[in-house]
Amino acid sequence: ETPHVLTVLAGDFLSPSLLGTLKLDGERIKGRQMVEVMNALGLDLVAFGNHEFDLKEDELQKRINESRFVWLTTNIQHKTDGKLEPFYKYQEGKRIQMPKGFTWNIRYDEEAEPLKVGFYSACINDNTPDYVHFDDPYQSAEEIYLHLYPKVDVLVGLTHLELVMDLKLASMLVKSALIMGGHEHDNSIDTVGTVVVAKADANAKSVYVHRFKYDLDKKTYEINSSLVRITDEIAADPEIDALVKKWERIMQEQISQVVDNPSEVIYNAHVPLDGREKSIRNRQTNLGQLIAASMAFAAKKPVDGAILNSGSVRIDDQLAGPITPVEIFRSLPYGGQLYEVEMTGKMLKRTLDAGWENKG
Repeated sequence: ETPHVLTVLAGDFLSPSLLGTLKLDGERIKGRQMVEVMNALGLDLVAFGNHEFDLKEDELQKRINESRFVWLTTNIQHKTDGKLEPFYKYQEGKRIQMPKGFTWNIRYDEEAEPLKVGFYSACINDNTPDYVHFDDPYQSAEEIYLHLYPKVDVLVGLTHLELVMDLKLASMLVKSALIMGGHEHDNSIDTVGTVVVAKADANAKSVYVHRFKYDLDKKTYEINSSLVRITDEIAADPEIDALVKKWERIMQEQISQVVDNPSEVIYNAHVPLDGREKSIRNRQTNLGQLIAASMAFAAKKPVDGAILNSGSVRIDDQLAGPITPVEIFRSLPYGGQLYEVEMTGKMLKRTLDAGWENKG
């Protein structure tokens, strides 16, 4: 449609995944496959998500160094040796500081001043390793917004916040045209005043395409936002498809070192097992029941029940028909340990109540 296209991603793309937990060349993959594919895709700009900080400090630095896109750090700072400094990209012997704000210059006429689109960000403080410092997301976003406002023609947010936080941000930064958000896993679109707040589905099930039409004389714009479902009907790009198949082959090879036969059918789901996040994060599902029953079965002595954090189930899909070890690893990529504890009925009720209060 136009050469003036910017491709962005609102965080949580390095972790979690089954591939990320596997090893290649003696190291955990930890999002390496995602950076390689995003580079080939032509990704331009990303926001940090809280799950980027699942990685160790050196692992995240490697992924940043490998990337060919810009990382926004509006409310995030790197904590090292007791000091706070910006995150950086180390390439070709140079440290390139990752910016708090970003300006996209659109050159529609070589003799005219470019149209300028300014971006701010904000990341939720949901994961706090020792090497990361989070500033207040509202205050930080507002500072960059005010800094950019007199210098750009259009202001856009690229955030990784809860929807209620994005809506609050939209009510504060009223001259924004659009806030593109992450963190939620189901698509939504809202309007606060004139600010559009849009989120696509997680796991590349959909993308939002936002088309801007800017009137150079009136200095006004129109936005047309459309949700595009990612299905097999979309033709695969040959380069991207080759990369995906490469990493799928690596996954099969690595799993074969853990499980003798990754393709062995270990269960038949005559009724689809519901691991969709909109289901399993809000109520008990048959997949959750099966995992809990398996946990109880694995206990060293008889137990009265089993509890799991549904957020650890990452398949975001329904599993039907023959189930192999690969589906188990995809469903539970974090791994981890089982703990056997004794608790009073009062404590059990408090635990279950906390789970219900935090559903979603």
